[in-house]
Amino acid sequence: MVLAAIVYAVLVSGLITWVGRPLPRLIAARNEGEARLRFSLMRIRDHGETIALSRAETGERRAVAATYDTLVTRWLAMIRQRGRLTWITNGSGALVPVVPLLLAAPKYLSGEMSLGDVVQVAAAFVAVQNAFNWVLDNFMRIAEWLASARRVDELAVALHAIEAGAAESDIAVLTSDDGGLRLDELTLTDRDGRTLLADFSTILPAGATLHVAGELGHGKAALIQAVAGLWPWGRGAVALPDEARIAVLPQHLHLSEGSLRAALDPIGGHGAAQAEATLRHYGLSGLVPQLDLSRDWDKALTTGDRQRLALARAELAAPDILVLDEATSGLETEAALELLSRLRLARPDAVMLLIGQSPGFTEAADHHLTMRRAGGVARIAASDMPRPATRVEAGSS
Repeated sequence: MVLAAIVYAVLVSGLITWVGRPLPRLIAARNEGEARLRFSLMRIRDHGETIALSRAETGERRAVAATYDTLVTRWLAMIRQRGRLTWITNGSGALVPVVPLLLAAPKYLSGEMSLGDVVQVAAAFVAVQNAFNWVLDNFMRIAEWLASARRVDELAVALHAIEAGAAESDIAVLTSDDGGLRLDELTLTDRDGRTLLADFSTILPAGATLHVAGELGHGKAALIQAVAGLWPWGRGAVALPDEARIAVLPQHLHLSEGSLRAALDPIGGHGAAQAEATLRHYGLSGLVPQLDLSRDWDKALTTGDRQRLALARAELAAPDILVLDEATSGLETEAALELLSRLRLARPDAVMLLIGQSPGFTEAADHHLTMRRAGGVARIAASDMPRPATRVEAGSS
């Protein structure tokens, strides 16, 4: 009976494992489908006004319906697979009391075992089966855990690949001697090796303002992240001031829910009087009474006000290098020039890199550089800035 119990448990566990092999993959596919549907709905919520104004409801509805249909298909595939496993689980539960009776029947009929002995043996067999059938009883939970573990492992592998790429980067990060910004033959690629920006070289001393205009394509985001030390793919050199503080002002500043004071001064360290004065300097006097009010400021503020807030936050952060990515696109030229002048007055020694065609960029810059794209690669077409005299070997530090 002991051997029979072990053999039966092994057979049932092997059967449910063999039949249930696709279940973790189906669960992972269902989780992915749910995530895609949530992302689609959140995107519609965040861009509802734009979708309504552009009369794009039909296309969005079609896209969400396709995502929902995919999710339903994946749910049904998972339910069918779990149904097969349920047949095995319930079938095994029904057979467990019968198997010991069948095995003990010959001895009972021959008179070697009494009815009480048969009942005791059957009860012992069921108890042993309950101890051995851990895989059978917990296979559904194991499949859920395995699907989650695989997603976490995929994330860990992706993060490791990014870290490995950063560690093997040929972009040298150096310390500039004059407190300025220096880019030496900077060539940026994507992770697949395709070149986005080629041979970008310039020298920006402390207090200089450079306007980068023209066509950069995906090379613009790569250039901004390379200056911030976040882009690992490429070669060349980036020289920054020692322990430089870098502030990047995007076109659309993201503001988390919370107080306006936290959005204006995330790190803290500035008093209420200074925060209020900074808001007034950047044309946000109407927000001073709401400085400690908690709300979704990302939706409460217009694009222009968010950009004014970004400039005010940059002044309080006191960075050594300022990168403005279309950061005044929601403002008039006169207002943009006034705010950029205010920021320059507050940070006279900071290097300012103005990227894009936003109002005020051309007039506020001391130097200008024009980019042109050919074959998807952005290169310098014209520049009034000096190029580095010597080339820093890639990979040096």
